[in-house]
Amino acid sequence: MDHRLIPVIINCRDRVTDLSALVDWLERAGHQRIVLLDNDSTWEPLLDYYAHTPHEVVRLGANLGHLALWESGRVPDEWFVYTDPD
Repeated sequence: MDHRLIPVIINCRDRVTDLSALVDWLERAGHQRIVLLDNDSTWEPLLDYYAHTPHEVVRLGANLGHLALWESGRVPDEWFVYTDPD
């Protein structure tokens, strides 16, 4: 299995600096499936980042916290990485 194809799901809420740094690092490492799982962010700089990222952004419409992946029922049926940017 090519590790670059494993989805990396990043739990996000209202922070862009650390998120951008993490995404840049993942891109340099060759990861191709980066998913930003948004917990109802309202901070304009982050929303602008979402508007310009080539990566998938999943907006949950609620702040489900650190268990957002499970609480939202979006757990992939394959190997995955789940992290947050800070």
